[in-house]
Amino acid sequence: MTHSALQLTPQISPQLAKGYQMSAKGVDAATPQREQAGCGYKVPNGAIYTTVGDLARFCSFLMGHGPSSVLKTDSLQRYQNQLAVPANSQLTGGYGLGFSVTRQDNYIAFGHGGAVAGYQAGLEINRDAAIGVIVLANAIGPGTVNVGDFTLTSLDLLSK
Repeated sequence: MTHSALQLTPQISPQLAKGYQMSAKGVDAATPQREQAGCGYKVPNGAIYTTVGDLARFCSFLMGHGPSSVLKTDSLQRYQNQLAVPANSQLTGGYGLGFSVTRQDNYIAFGHGGAVAGYQAGLEINRDAAIGVIVLANAIGPGTVNVGDFTLTSLDLLSK
């Protein structure tokens, strides 16, 4: 992952899409730009800067196609298949070690999403079918796409 960082770097900055915060008052492009100064490793929400290409590499890694020098395949399998996932009372969803786990009609979705001012991201994987979906958006708020729903709906369609 050569195009990812925990803070905005001179190499990443020119590639960053302009973020938009939507509200009843209209479009706000100033808040996302101002918020970037306080994001990244400085706050608990992570706010990693990355690209679809790097997220695709990460997704592939999570499906067992990554270098074992980073994490041995058996360790990855143990992490994904043997760790307990605290779930809701219907056992339809829960949260494991860094990832949500959701029981869909015919598969288990494994993923994570996030948002900061002006930006949204989602990654969902159907590991058994080797399908991953990544969605990035540079707008957040009323009238914008709900990246979490869009990512999971897209994975559902591809998993049928």
